[in-house]
Amino acid sequence: MLLPAACTTEEDFGGGTVPPGDGFTIEAVCQNMLPQQVVTRSAIAKDDKEKRINQLYLFFFDENGDYLESSNTKVFSPYMAPSANTTNVSIPTDVFKDPAFAKKTTIYALANVTPEVVTDANGDGYPDNFPQYSKDGKKPKELLEAFVYDPANYTPNTRDDITTLPSTGMPMAGKSATVNLTEKGSLTMQLKALMARIDINISIDSDHSDESGQLPRLSIAEWGVYNMPTAVPLTEPADGQTSLTTDEPYRNVENIQSDAVVYNHGGAASLTFYMFENMIEPDEDPENYQYPAGVEDDVDKQRWKPRLVGENSKATYFKMRAYYTTYNLSLIHISEPTRLGMISYAVFCLKKKKK
Repeated sequence: MLLPAACTTEEDFGGGTVPPGDGFTIEAVCQNMLPQQVVTRSAIAKDDKEKRINQLYLFFFDENGDYLESSNTKVFSPYMAPSANTTNVSIPTDVFKDPAFAKKTTIYALANVTPEVVTDANGDGYPDNFPQYSKDGKKPKELLEAFVYDPANYTPNTRDDITTLPSTGMPMAGKSATVNLTEKGSLTMQLKALMARIDINISIDSDHSDESGQLPRLSIAEWGVYNMPTAVPLTEPADGQTSLTTDEPYRNVENIQSDAVVYNHGGAASLTFYMFENMIEPDEDPENYQYPAGVEDDVDKQRWKPRLVGENSKATYFKMRAYYTTYNLSLIHISEPTRLGMISYAVFCLKKKKK
């Protein structure tokens, strides 16, 4: 029986830092995920590269949604891009035009986003996407909250490598509200990732084998991922569902070559890829779904979650083309879609016929 499974974990991680001053210190870290959480927006950090904040961007807004005005822009600017690998900044407590606004500051943090997000074409010190003053009737804070992260290299027509981390690092975003910057103190901002790393682990655990003990065997020729979002909103949707309005919101990445071979009781082959979150409402009510006999625990029900969506759903799915050699050397060609999170008994379970 083949067991495809997706899994995620996360830990705190900070890159280089600067010594805190006598003012208010802000440090950004990759958010820690609790074991019971299953959410793609934060369930991604698995190794040092994924947890590392390579480039941090900070935005400071007053309660009206405008940039927090500074009385000394050489010391403090309401938009800050510290040097590479710096994860904290120290702000003096007396550099605000109106201290009353600084007592109720909203701080947004972005990390490792592509350069076009923060491009400053006019050289005024603010990103064109989030200018110093209002744009199209929206204040800077509103523009940031409504922004959809849509990297140029993630369109359906590009062939970026989904099996590796983006060159800028794992994109992240975070927010802290009602922060008092007029008193000495510190704040640790928990940043959530905008992507998830998905590991498809495939193993064979068969009771029937040949004399060598290595059969059955699975040889994976190629694989692909379908219905992958090309963008993600910086602000989590209130209803938790993915609803993209970009021109080409989904893409397929196919024909990823593989030479992985899996032997019976011989460990697992791991196929890894990165994707933006894709939270889709099920077509069937999970509470009323008729699970197979014996499926009662929440963990077991989680594995059947993909059965709750129809063929036309935009839920992401994985598909591989492989060759399965049975213990008596019969060869079976496999080419079936597998929704993420599913242990595909129906497709891959081979049973001996009763006489």
